[in-house]
Amino acid sequence: MTEKRKNTGIYRANFTYRDPKTGTPKRCRLSLGTRNRREAERKEAALQYQLENPPKEEETPKRQQNQAAFSGFAQHWLDNHILVHCKPSSVRTYKQMVWNHLVPFFQDRDLRDIQVEDVSMFMAALTRKKLAPKSINNIKGALSSMFSAARKWGYCEANPALKVKALRLPPPRTQFWVPEQSEDFLAQVKRLRPEWYTFFLCALRTGMRMGELVGLHWENVDFVRKCINVRYSYSHGHLTSPKSGKNRQIPMSSDLYQALKAHKKSSVVRVFPWPDGTYLTSNRIKHPFWTCIKAAGVPKIRFHDLRHTFASQLAMKGIAIPVVQALLGHSTLEMTMRYAHLSPMAKVDAVQILDPEPAPFLPLWGDSENREVIS
Repeated sequence: MTEKRKNTGIYRANFTYRDPKTGTPKRCRLSLGTRNRREAERKEAALQYQLENPPKEEETPKRQQNQAAFSGFAQHWLDNHILVHCKPSSVRTYKQMVWNHLVPFFQDRDLRDIQVEDVSMFMAALTRKKLAPKSINNIKGALSSMFSAARKWGYCEANPALKVKALRLPPPRTQFWVPEQSEDFLAQVKRLRPEWYTFFLCALRTGMRMGELVGLHWENVDFVRKCINVRYSYSHGHLTSPKSGKNRQIPMSSDLYQALKAHKKSSVVRVFPWPDGTYLTSNRIKHPFWTCIKAAGVPKIRFHDLRHTFASQLAMKGIAIPVVQALLGHSTLEMTMRYAHLSPMAKVDAVQILDPEPAPFLPLWGDSENREVIS
């Protein structure tokens, strides 16, 4: 009911109404801005009707999904996601998976038409091509990442790759040398290819990846603290951060410290350059590597297995796995457990600890002359 203010003579609304959304009663007191009683009553009635009958909210139409062929979106995804967020080495890998496997299979199909069954058929096709299960899982992961971006950008509603199980992987086979084999190999390097001795010694004593060794600068070798600061990695013409994205520090062993001291040249920026100053490549490394392996008569392994050797030998010596993880620069402990396998002999030694120790010799009663009788 309208009421008139005594001091001003202006009418104001004063009524109770029910909130249409919650159903709870509410009180409204609001100036109507007029001294005319009839006009005030009309305004109050209109205000009460408006509060009790608000206009219906118009439903906003859903965003229209963009139509896109798989091949065209794949290029769009590479240009606007992978190139922005990934390292050059990862970009190269994604491009290979897209153009060698994904696009040849899905071609120009609309992203919205690709279903879970299609992804399963794609993985089956890769299996028939004899691709390794790990490679197939990696390609499926790239497909899932692509569909995840497509959902965010409004090109489809679902990610069919999420509902397809990854292939079961066989237990990883990690090859490594025992300490005696490492020393036999280094002895042959010093005899046949002495210019490579410090490089291979550094690989065995630090567990650094090939790219990290190739990209190592003298400024990151701290002879005062006797440690190496791993800050760079070189791959396919690009010098970037290490694989984990984090720098790490590795102490130098005594023999590595002496070898690097003798190897240092003041006019050279990088520790292990090619004679003409260019970067080392895997092709330049593999010839002296395999030559010295053959001469040493040790099992033939990959260069990356020197990293496994470093981790495994530390574990065999009883170094805690979290310490090995920090030295390798792994982001998760699970990765270190995969690399740091113990040799069979180390397991045998561990079990032998359970053997009962012989009881210490104790004289029963002393000599016969001083023997006491216990009743």
